[in-house]
Amino acid sequence: MENLRNKSTLFRQLTKTRKGIALTLITSCGLVKNSYSMNSIHAQLTSDDLFAEA
Repeated sequence: MENLRNKSTLFRQLTKTRKGIALTLITSCGLVKNSYSMNSIHAQLTSDDLFAEA
């Protein structure tokens, strides 16, 4: 998770954006919800979300 925070900070510095950055994880199995993931990841997409029948 520290690596993702570092990348987010670097992106903010390089682009000089003042807008919010939302970390979204795209995964086939989902994300284990714990204190680290709840504080760092804003949204997640699973394969069920991507390939659901409309």
